[in-house]
Amino acid sequence: MSDPSLLGQDVSIRVVQDGVVIATIDAPTSFNETVSREIKESGHLGEFVNRFVEILNGYGGDMELKISKSDWNLLGQQIDNKATRKTPNLEFNVVRADLFANGESSIYTYKDVSWGDEGTTLGSRGDFVKVKLMFKCSSRAVDNNRIL
Repeated sequence: MSDPSLLGQDVSIRVVQDGVVIATIDAPTSFNETVSREIKESGHLGEFVNRFVEILNGYGGDMELKISKSDWNLLGQQIDNKATRKTPNLEFNVVRADLFANGESSIYTYKDVSWGDEGTTLGSRGDFVKVKLMFKCSSRAVDNNRIL
């Protein structure tokens, strides 16, 4: 008998100002994570093979949100305010909870996220409006078996 697979669920964006969560956006329709690493290569005289070392360049990814409430506009404005230094004390954290069938969990917190390109998709009059957000950050914490 095989173990049940992990389901994609429980992702939220938390807007933090002066250490207090002031807004939360939940339930993106998709989420992709990227761990950015680089391999440096160097050759040395007298050695027959090159040396390699890896460097961690941070974390990032993208997500799609189905727009259902006007609070999306607030999030977009807060992202712009931080980017233009109108509200420099804002911090955005992305939290992902992996809940396993056996009761274990892994909580990923992408800390002090910076936002990149943003795109809006209106496929047709019968499709939902979706926004795609790209993010990067320097730090990601992983807590196993922690309660949210």
